[in-house]
Amino acid sequence: MSTILDLIFPKFCYSCGQEGDYLCQNCFIKVSTLSVKKVDFADGLLGLFPYHHPLIELIKDLKFGFVTDIHSTLIHLSLSRLKSDFPNLIDYWQEKSFVLVPVPLHSRRQNWRGFNQSDLLGRQIASALNIDFDNQLLVRCKPTSPQSLQTSLTSRSQNLKSAFMLKGKPSGNYLLFDDVSTSGATLSSAASVFPKSCSLWCLSLCLG
Repeated sequence: MSTILDLIFPKFCYSCGQEGDYLCQNCFIKVSTLSVKKVDFADGLLGLFPYHHPLIELIKDLKFGFVTDIHSTLIHLSLSRLKSDFPNLIDYWQEKSFVLVPVPLHSRRQNWRGFNQSDLLGRQIASALNIDFDNQLLVRCKPTSPQSLQTSLTSRSQNLKSAFMLKGKPSGNYLLFDDVSTSGATLSSAASVFPKSCSLWCLSLCLG
């Protein structure tokens, strides 16, 4: 079926335009990888890639253009770099039984979009890394304006005030996952509801 669809709707590289995939092999290897970042709301933040061309276009078309098969390209790129550049961190997450928790959308936005990209991507990353996945623990309890419409760090933080809550009383180690982190306000707000007794890491595909 995918072969037939590729003939009808061919894929073109978002970087160079070559037909075949959303990111051809030559452009795939040119995407730069970031490093672990120290933050005050978690034990560490790993943003894999800088949020610029072609990742911006890929993620925007996944989220807003509903080109859902882009997720396979993003998953392949992310897992390739995680395994090649951060094997010790993966070992740590596995040994300490971390559970990947995707940052949720509010139910209104998820119903409109039809999916949560962080859930879609995070589920497959967790499976490939052999760590548990839980998309029920963290809830977005307040509808918020898109963070991209906020013009300052203060407004971004205020927009997300009291936006998240936990179901139950979690204990253990958690890997909070979001597709994009620009100011860090979303991850910070979500992280703030976890008990201090929990070990918390954050993972994002892209840092702005």
